[in-house]
Amino acid sequence: MANCEKCGKVKIEDAVCGRCGATAIDGSLVYASFSSSGVWCWKCDRPVSGVCDGRCDSSCYIATCVYGSYDCQEVWTLRRFRDNELSNSWLGRCFIRIYYAVSPKIVELFGNKKWFSKLWKPIIDKIVHKLQKEN
Repeated sequence: MANCEKCGKVKIEDAVCGRCGATAIDGSLVYASFSSSGVWCWKCDRPVSGVCDGRCDSSCYIATCVYGSYDCQEVWTLRRFRDNELSNSWLGRCFIRIYYAVSPKIVELFGNKKWFSKLWKPIIDKIVHKLQKEN
């Protein structure tokens, strides 16, 4: 088992739910900002403790890549929306689950391409602007 270099907790890809044996490999353990532990088991519908939840690293993968910073205002706006709105509904949690399943690989493959930021920045800018107007 590998531990996160930043927080020392078990990395999610190596984690196993102590109750039901579910793993991230089978899609059952996911990052979940709505959970106090940061990681959620979808099989037994409970938080999983002792697992790195990604908060020590950039967890808004695409926006962080596009804006070049985890701590910029736009990324903070998106994280607040994820934590305060999306995580409160079943559909929102499904979106979060899918996003965290695919976005790290998307950024790994395309994040260093100029077209990637050119494609996503206007879209994310519109979303962020709308969210900031609503608050």
